Amino acid sequence: CGNNFKCNSGEYIPLSRKCNGDFDCLDLSDECNVHCSNQVKIFSHVTLCIAAWIAGTVSVILNGCIIIKNIIRFSELNTSVAKINSCLMTVISIGDFLQGTFLLLVAVADKFINKSTCFTQFKWTTSKICNLLGVISTIGSQISLFSMTLLSLQRAIGVRSMVRPSDDLSRKSKMILIAEVVAIFGFAIALALLPLLPIAEEYCEI
Repeated sequence: CGNNFKCNSGEYIPLSRKCNGDFDCLDLSDECNVHCSNQVKIFSHVTLCIAAWIAGTVSVILNGCIIIKNIIRFSELNTSVAKINSCLMTVISIGDFLQGTFLLLVAVADKFINKSTCFTQFKWTTSKICNLLGVISTIGSQISLFSMTLLSLQRAIGVRSMVRPSDDLSRKSKMILIAEVVAIFGFAIALALLPLLPIAEEYCEI
């Protein structure tokens, strides 16, 4: 029938499912044939790859400068609120720095490393390099998200209390701030590594 495509393995699928990027035939012949592109690229168009190079480079450079600047100027800050804000802004910049690093690494992988075809696509998506890229992206995005949420809460509490900020961080405030930063990194890393655990693979198979 003209509206169907016959797989090499014998079954028929709608013609619209041929070369659509999803494997429908048992032998993958609906995607791996002379009418479809065999090369599996991370970016569907060269402009997306160029955008990743530009955005990644800008993010790494700018956030790297912000991180260094905040670390150098931290001791010069006069109030506890300024130090807390600076610390959380630095953590946010670290998250954005990791996101920029992710974009650069993805662009490099697409250009030089990812040579997979539709037959080896599963091997590429489950490779250590691909998993590492996913971990970096998740850690960066979650660090930024948690840090911005915490920063907003800190500012909301400060506005609500209307208490004059102290001149320096108390020992208790320092311990709380350290615990918050550790928790941010801990939760971000845990969320990034959780899908890679064997128990997660078993759950997905159920």
